[in-house]
Amino acid sequence: AGAVEALGLKPKLVRGDATNLKVTYPADLALAAMILRARK
Repeated sequence: AGAVEALGLKPKLVRGDATNLKVTYPADLALAAMILRARK
């Protein structure tokens, strides 16, 4: 959002998919593994 605002534009919020997550912490990795197992 900061980069968009730096261009003088207004950022927009869009609905996404709850399973599209960023893996930053070990708990995120565990959640990603559960999501992948559920897709099989």
